[in-house]
Amino acid sequence: MLLAMALGGCAMALGGCAIKPPAPPVLPIPAPTLKLEKHHVDLGGGVSVDYQIERKISSINGISCYAFITGTLNNDSNQVLSRQTVLDFNFFSGGKQSFRDLTHPVSNAHPGSRPMFEMVISPVHREGCVNYDRIVVSVRKIVVN
Repeated sequence: MLLAMALGGCAMALGGCAIKPPAPPVLPIPAPTLKLEKHHVDLGGGVSVDYQIERKISSINGISCYAFITGTLNNDSNQVLSRQTVLDFNFFSGGKQSFRDLTHPVSNAHPGSRPMFEMVISPVHREGCVNYDRIVVSVRKIVVN
């Protein structure tokens, strides 16, 4: 009886006790790569954005990380979009907003043109590079008459 109590209430000393298997190991979220990431977003109405994310590791401490986001506003509509048109970038990591930035094309976007937009620079992430699991891009068109 004492043996059964010592085994956590098992009635049989041999072969009758169920032992819980160890929990499976928790796999870490893969670290973001320093490779250039290229993305395309169709914003509707003949307007789309091609952009790329380039991450850099700080040369000061070798851990901190930041990213440059560059690209083009593609205007396949029949409207001229002003350089005051706003591109709104929202970056999410781990289900929470990491940062948001607004940018503009460097020139008016005539039909068929692909002007670059002003570079977006992420904040410095002290603990290393952040993996953006979702990036939401929207446009606020300013049409030239």
